[in-house]
Amino acid sequence: HFSEIVQSLRLKTGDGVDELPASTLLSAYGLYKQAKYGDMRATAPWSSQVRARAKYDAWLQRKGLSQGEAMRAYIELVEGLH
Repeated sequence: HFSEIVQSLRLKTGDGVDELPASTLLSAYGLYKQAKYGDMRATAPWSSQVRARAKYDAWLQRKGLSQGEAMRAYIELVEGLH
């Protein structure tokens, strides 16, 4: 079910990424990464790398959340967009 939800968000955003608020996209990104890989282990990108840093922070905010919990939260977030 998770893979289907991931695909549905990709299809929804497609060319219209601007239709969703950046905060929603970042939240989805952080939950997706946590669900797939668990806690962030990389070092923080330079603050001048704004996009990379925003993604890093979104994933880091999910630290400690189990992969199953992150998966459920991701599904709830995406299903709430429809």
